[in-house]
Amino acid sequence: MGRLPPGSSNLFLALIALVAAFGLFLVYRLRSDVEAEAGGPVTDEDILKEFERAYYSGEMEAEEFHRVTAALRTRMGKAGSAPAATTTPPPPDAPRPDGGEPPLSPFPS
Repeated sequence: MGRLPPGSSNLFLALIALVAAFGLFLVYRLRSDVEAEAGGPVTDEDILKEFERAYYSGEMEAEEFHRVTAALRTRMGKAGSAPAATTTPPPPDAPRPDGGEPPLSPFPS
């Protein structure tokens, strides 16, 4: 095999740099598209709302809800944001704040 011409290594490095720059551009676009679809980064308040939804729909036990929300509120307080008011949520069979009916229990009374 013969040797490569002296300028071919510069061409090879330029080609690698071009491919890397194009890859970074694609990653940036993909990340911005995903964040736009998700409505931005997920915050602790978003997580707390999702756990409240799960609790009120009967998908989560009261002890688990209290443990998770206490940990989230502690984390939110350490991050510098004001923690949400610490109130005891009503039991899952209580009327919901939005006026809807409480979920039906999968267990017979």
